[in-house]
Amino acid sequence: MAESNQPNQNKAERESLVSKPSPIHEQFIFDCDHVISFCTAFGKTDITDQTDSVLRTKLEDLENRWKKLQVDYEKLMISPESCNTKDFRENAKVNFNVCAEAYYETRSQITDILRMSEPRQSLAPQVPQNAEGCDTSNISIKVPPCDTEVFKGSYEEWPSFRDMFTAVYITHKKLTPAQKLYYLRNKTKGSAGAIVKRYPLCDENFDMAWNALKTRYENKRVLVDNQLKILFNMNTENVESSTSLQKIHSTVNDCLCTLKSLDVKVDSWDPILIYLISTKLPEETISQWEQSLKSHRELPSWSQLDEFLLNRIEVVERITSIKSSKEHHSLSSWHSTRSPQKTQTYTSQEKLSSSCPLCDGDHSIRTCSQFRNFTVQERIDFAFKSKICNNCLSSSHFKSKCKSKSSCLYCRKRHHTLLHLDQPKESSSEDIKIKKPFSHSDGNTREFKVDTSTATTSKHSHSQIHANVCHNSETILLRTALVQIQRNGELFTVRALLDSGSQRTFVSEKIRKMLRIPFRKSFFEIGGIGGMTQTADKECDLVLYSKKYDVICSISAIVLPKVTKKLPSVTFQKPNSIDLQKLDLADPNFNKSSNIDLILGNDSERFINLEGIKKNICGTTSAYNTIFGWVLSGPMSVETVQSFSTNVVSSEDENISSILRMFWETEEVPTIPSSSPSDKYCEELFATTTTRDLDGRYVVRLPFKKEFPHDMFLGSSRFISLGQYTRLEKSLAKDPMLQAEYNAVLKEYLTLNHMQETSSQEICDQAKMTV
Repeated sequence: MAESNQPNQNKAERESLVSKPSPIHEQFIFDCDHVISFCTAFGKTDITDQTDSVLRTKLEDLENRWKKLQVDYEKLMISPESCNTKDFRENAKVNFNVCAEAYYETRSQITDILRMSEPRQSLAPQVPQNAEGCDTSNISIKVPPCDTEVFKGSYEEWPSFRDMFTAVYITHKKLTPAQKLYYLRNKTKGSAGAIVKRYPLCDENFDMAWNALKTRYENKRVLVDNQLKILFNMNTENVESSTSLQKIHSTVNDCLCTLKSLDVKVDSWDPILIYLISTKLPEETISQWEQSLKSHRELPSWSQLDEFLLNRIEVVERITSIKSSKEHHSLSSWHSTRSPQKTQTYTSQEKLSSSCPLCDGDHSIRTCSQFRNFTVQERIDFAFKSKICNNCLSSSHFKSKCKSKSSCLYCRKRHHTLLHLDQPKESSSEDIKIKKPFSHSDGNTREFKVDTSTATTSKHSHSQIHANVCHNSETILLRTALVQIQRNGELFTVRALLDSGSQRTFVSEKIRKMLRIPFRKSFFEIGGIGGMTQTADKECDLVLYSKKYDVICSISAIVLPKVTKKLPSVTFQKPNSIDLQKLDLADPNFNKSSNIDLILGNDSERFINLEGIKKNICGTTSAYNTIFGWVLSGPMSVETVQSFSTNVVSSEDENISSILRMFWETEEVPTIPSSSPSDKYCEELFATTTTRDLDGRYVVRLPFKKEFPHDMFLGSSRFISLGQYTRLEKSLAKDPMLQAEYNAVLKEYLTLNHMQETSSQEICDQAKMTV
C-alpha cells in the first residue's frame, strides 16, 4: 500500500510547487522590479544636475542589479519542469526582455552623458585654462535652469521649440556641437526624434541635424493652415465654467499670436472672430456679453470681447470657489464625526510615485520588505484600500490608465505577480473539473472541462453545462495593416482592415473621439450578409500617411460605434518561413488577435494598392503590395488548435408547463366557428337581397331584426333630429361661405345619386311592404 500511494504523493508535491511561488520565483520577480524601479526613477531625474561621480555610482549599481537578474533568470530557466509551468517560463521571458530594454536604454543614456563630460584631446590639443592658468577641461557645464520641452514633431510646437532651444543650447558658448546634438536628441521624440537619430553623435553632424529639422517643420503655409484649423474647429461649450471659458480665450489668443508671428495680418478680423467665438460660448456667457455692450448697432471689437472674457473668467472662478468652500465645510463637518485616519501629504507627483505608501520609505512598494511579508490576500486588500494600480503597483494612476505591458507570471492576467491568488483545488458544487481520456476517430485524446452550477429551491431548479469541441489546423487571414492617421501635424497609428468587398471606408467612434476629428451629419443604411442593415449618422475626413513612400491621401469615412470584431479570432504561432521573413509586412503582428478600428473600403484602393503580388507563401497564402507594406490574405497552415467547451442550459419549473399551455390555448384559432341565430339571419339576408345595378355598384339592404318595426322600434328621434338640424342651420347662417360650401356638397350628393329625398310617409309604406 505504501508503494502504491507514492506516485500520488509525488504528484501532489509537484502540483503544490507549481501553484505556490518558490524562492527562485520570488527572487526573480524581486530582481525584475528592482531593475525596472531603478530605470523608472532615473528617467524622471534631471540628467543635467548629475555629477560624473554620481553617474558612475548609479551605473555601477545598475550593472550589479542586471547581473543579479541574469543569474536568477538562468537558474529559473534550468530549474526542473516540475517546479515551472510552460506559461510561467513564457511570461518570465517576456518580463526579462522588458527589463533588458529598460536596462539598455538607461545604460546608454548614462554612458553618453559621461562621454560628453570627458575632455576632447583629439579635437582640442591645447587644454583650456582660465585667467589664473587652471585647467578647466573637466569643469561640468550647466545649461540655464530655464529648459525646453520635448518636441514630438508637431508643426504648432516647432516655432516655440526652435526659439527656446536656440536660446538655451545653441547660443550657449561653452557647449560643443556634439553636446548640442546630444541635448537635441534628448529633447526630440517621435517623428522629430527619428530625424535627429539618423546623425551620429559628433561635432560635424549637429548643423546637419538642426537644418534637417528646420527643413521638415519650418513650413509657413502648413503652420498657418494648422492655426486656422485650431481656430475654426474649437469645440462648442454648453456649460459655463472657468475652465471652458479659459480654454476658448487662450486658444484664440494663442492662434492670433502665432499668426502674427507668421506675418499674417489679423487686425481686421474682429467681426469674424466675434461671430466665431459667439457660436462656441455657452448661452449664459453670450447673454452676459450682449448685456455688456453699450450699443447693439455698432460693431464691437475683439479687444472688447477679450476684456469681457477675462472679467467673466474671474467672476466664474470666484463663484466656483465660494460654492466649493461651502461643500468642503459641510464635508469636513461630516468627517469630524468619524474616527480619525492616517493621511499622507506629498509635495509633488514624483514624491507620490517614488515613495512607499505603506512605510513612507524612499523606495517603491514592489521592493518594500514589509509589503512582501504580507500574505497575498493582505497585499490585495492594501492595494485596494490605498487606490494603487494592481498591475504595476504604482500610486500615480489607476489600472485603467496603466501603460505597462507586463502581466502575471502565473496566469498571464492583468495584475502584478505579487497579487496572484492561487485558486482552490477542492471541487465544489459550483465548479467541477473532469479530465478523462476520450477516444476519437482520429486517435487523438480530448480533454473535457464541465462547469456545472446548480441552485435548487422549493419550486424550480436550474443547471448549466458548457462544452464545445474545436479542431482546426488552418486559419483564413484577412488583409490587415498598421496605418498612420495625420491629425494636427501628429501621426497616430491604428490597425486597419483592407476590405475590397466594402464600398465605403469606416472608422470607429473611439478613434474619432480620441483624435478629435470633426464630423458632419449624414445618414447611411449599411447592408451586410443576409440583408441585415444598420444605420449611421456621422461622416468624417481622414488623412492617411505612408511613411514608407511619403504619400498622403485624404478619404471620407463613415463613423460606427464598432467596425468589426478582433482579427484574427485567435492568436496563433507565426510560421517560420523564409518567404515570410523577406517581406516588409504592413502588420508584423498579423498572427496576434487585436482590435480593428478602421476598414479601408473599395473607395480608397486607388490610393493604397501597388503593383506586385506573391503567391504560395506559407502554403496557399498570397501577399499583396500596398503603400503601407505587404499584406497577407488567404488560408495559412498553423499549429493544430484544439479546444473543448459546452453550453447547455436546462430549467425545470412546475408552473412553466401550465402557463405555456394557457398561452397557446388563448392564441389558438378555434377550429369550429361559433354562429348564433342572428348571424345566420344576416348571412341569409345578404345572400338573398344583395343585387347589382346597371352601373355595376352593389345594392345592400340594412339587416334589421325580424321584430322590427312591429315588436321593436327605434323610438322617437324626430324631435331630436329636428333640434340638431336647427342648431346646424343657425351656426351655418353665421358663416355664409361655410353655408354655401355645405349646400354645394349636399347638391353634389343629390346629383351623383349618393342620396335622395324621402319623407315619413315613404318610411311607413316600406314598413307595410315588408310585412
